[in-house]
Amino acid sequence: MSIAEIAASAKSASIRLAAVKTDVKNKALAEIATALKRGGEKIVSANKKDLADAEKNIEQGISNIEQGISNVEGRFLAWVGMTEEISNPSGPDLDGIEQGISK
Repeated sequence: MSIAEIAASAKSASIRLAAVKTDVKNKALAEIATALKRGGEKIVSANKKDLADAEKNIEQGISNIEQGISNVEGRFLAWVGMTEEISNPSGPDLDGIEQGISK
């Protein structure tokens, strides 16, 4: 369900609830509160599990990102090495270095 659909559903419900008598709404809210209190431990336990799962997923995501960065760095360094070989297949210009030293 999209956010727009949820909003439309909430608006429709609010219109119908506006016609319900206050004492009926209060009774429904009291019953909801009682149910939440009865199931509170289960809700908190489920939320803790969800948080633990989310932390694991975040850690795995960070690890995946770090691995991806490492792969990109490795490929970049390999590409740089390859382009150096292409631009100067005979190796570094030692004559140029030697001339720079003798000056």
